[in-house]
Amino acid sequence: MKIFTVSDFKDVFVFIENKDYQRAYDLLFDAQLYLKNTLHQESAHVLYYLSYCQYCLGNLYGAMEWVSKALEIDSYNYGYATFRTTLLSEIEESIDSLIPYGLEKSADVERIYSFLLKEGQVRSSVQFLMIRFYIKINEISSAKIMLENFLERNPNDEEASFMYATLNSFNDTAGKKNSRGRVMAA
Repeated sequence: MKIFTVSDFKDVFVFIENKDYQRAYDLLFDAQLYLKNTLHQESAHVLYYLSYCQYCLGNLYGAMEWVSKALEIDSYNYGYATFRTTLLSEIEESIDSLIPYGLEKSADVERIYSFLLKEGQVRSSVQFLMIRFYIKINEISSAKIMLENFLERNPNDEEASFMYATLNSFNDTAGKKNSRGRVMAA
């Protein structure tokens, strides 16, 4: 196994400066393996830069995995924590960008939601996005369950209360005829 030198780490920063994130990542990954297998330790700094490279390569989940490991080693590092928060926000925003696609992207939305749930990051904003998504794909019962949970934590949220009342009335009228004699959809 290769022994890493200061020169190797300088190369990493040259690669990053030149936006050659894959080469920087590959070198950092080898360094991480060396540290872990030979010295039986990990470097939060190396893990953070692995995360940064993954982020720049467009892999938010890989970035999240590496920065979470860095925070396990150095949980008080504000820079690592801030970067993790940025990643979580971008992952959350990806749900919002998929909502217009409806059923076509439902597996992606569910995967992102599961990931955020596993990370303990299902905040009210994520729940609200999921409510919108369930309504979009006509999963009214799932939307209602999510809304009930949301309202337990945010009982004074007027928009959610209005949505819940609307969904309840929507289900109550399903199958009934309107004033023109047409059957209303469920």
